[in-house]
Amino acid sequence: MIGAINWDVSVFEERFARAGEEVPVRRVEEFSGGKGANAAVAASRVLGRGRVACIGALGDDEVAKAQLSELASEGVLLDGVVEIKGCRSGQAYILIDGAGGKTIHTYFGANARIAPRHIRQSGCAGVLSRTGMMVVMDPPTAVALSAARAARSGGAKVVYSPGVRTQDGVKTLDAILRITDFLVVDRIELMNLYDAGSEAGVLGKITKAYPNLTVIAT
Repeated sequence: MIGAINWDVSVFEERFARAGEEVPVRRVEEFSGGKGANAAVAASRVLGRGRVACIGALGDDEVAKAQLSELASEGVLLDGVVEIKGCRSGQAYILIDGAGGKTIHTYFGANARIAPRHIRQSGCAGVLSRTGMMVVMDPPTAVALSAARAARSGGAKVVYSPGVRTQDGVKTLDAILRITDFLVVDRIELMNLYDAGSEAGVLGKITKAYPNLTVIAT
């Protein structure tokens, strides 16, 4: 599993503030989060302790210590988690109103600093050499491609959920999509890939361009 490791701060308020306005906050909750970390924990709960590894980046701060402790307690292997010196760990600030609407403000921090060279280092390389399925969430595209290639060379299946990276368009993701078995996107991410006017139009284009790709649209 490779993707973001964030510390989530959820702020609950009755309504969102207008520009420049102050509104009262009902409560604040903090959780370990990030798409990559969340998926790793979910997989570990299903498959069992010690069978799922997380590849990602943390800073050298207190958030990193808390994250590592949370992941270890869930039985997630940490060989592929790298430390970025002099950098803060990723954090997401989630505003939730009384109707359940939300906005997410993400500081990527160390998540944005992970690089292909980290994927080639012993910890990450060891994880990739023994994986049967590589789930690539939303790391920088060059890192996603490096991880997907390494996993694929060892015979692993590749599941790609690019998330915000779909904003870069399908041409930027082309090399990864050509070695991906399953692409997982939501409606907005799907429409980001092609200017085709409709979901059916985008699906038609992507299945024609990548006939071996299975698309899962949520």
